[in-house]
Amino acid sequence: MLKVKANHLWVSFFIIFFWVSCGEDNQKMFESKYPDDTIKETGLLVKGETGEFLREGEWKTFFNNGQLKQKKVYSNGNLNGPFEALFKNGKQRESGNYVNNEKNGKWSTWNESGQLLQEIEYAKGRKNGSYTIFSPEGQKLVQGEYQNDKKAGNWFRWFSNGKQKEKGSYQNGRKHGTWYRWDEDGKLVEDLNYVKGQVSNKKSYNRNTSQGHGRPQQMR
Repeated sequence: MLKVKANHLWVSFFIIFFWVSCGEDNQKMFESKYPDDTIKETGLLVKGETGEFLREGEWKTFFNNGQLKQKKVYSNGNLNGPFEALFKNGKQRESGNYVNNEKNGKWSTWNESGQLLQEIEYAKGRKNGSYTIFSPEGQKLVQGEYQNDKKAGNWFRWFSNGKQKEKGSYQNGRKHGTWYRWDEDGKLVEDLNYVKGQVSNKKSYNRNTSQGHGRPQQMR
């Protein structure tokens, strides 16, 4: 009796896995469940060339309240196709695309209120292309570009009030050339000259002058 009770408790605290036959030996439906018997994950398994069962087609995972949590697509056990993640309230959390288990194309993330927070371009699992960050209120905060996971080209940053905060460029992941910085009132504060990520010259500006026409004070 004690052994039976122990086994019953073990089952109640762990997810129950079981197989549902599709009528063919080379295909099986997979389901995992929460302790309360609600579905946690479901999808199709197909026998591969080596005899091992691999994930195939669309797979879904769920929160314990039954709300959809993720949708993803597999081919021969690898992530290939659209990916979507949601919050427990049903709002979209993340979307993108996989090619052979690597992120590819535009990936976007949102907060629980549905506000877009981030957009990133990928190629073969690396950041390649535009990169944008937004505030929870929808104001653009950062705009730039990546090449092979390294910052490149022109980058811009803004304060949450929409005023420009900083602009400059990157080469091979390092700041290069002249970078400008402003305060939240839109007045130029300083400009810095970079060479391969190192500051070679810096100027600060008198805050009491009009926007963009401060008197430079060279700094060492």
